[in-house]
Amino acid sequence: MTEPKFTPGPWYVDGTFVTNDEDLDICSMGDIAWEANAHLIAAAPELYEACLAMVEDGWLYCGPEGMSEAQQKVYDALAKARGESHD
Repeated sequence: MTEPKFTPGPWYVDGTFVTNDEDLDICSMGDIAWEANAHLIAAAPELYEACLAMVEDGWLYCGPEGMSEAQQKVYDALAKARGESHD
């Protein structure tokens, strides 16, 4: 697995911005669903780390032939977060 290229977390919702401990703006939310989107975006680093921990701890590995649809979704989501394509 390659290292992710996104800004390390944790991220926080601060008004209409998602920011980190260094006050770096991750993004600005301006649409009607900004609050829900901002909270989802702010949780992204923790979600990534939780999924990665499950994979690394072997919770999700059943071998290539035994992987469930849900397990494959976790692997695919982690790859997507790292900018890797799995077509």
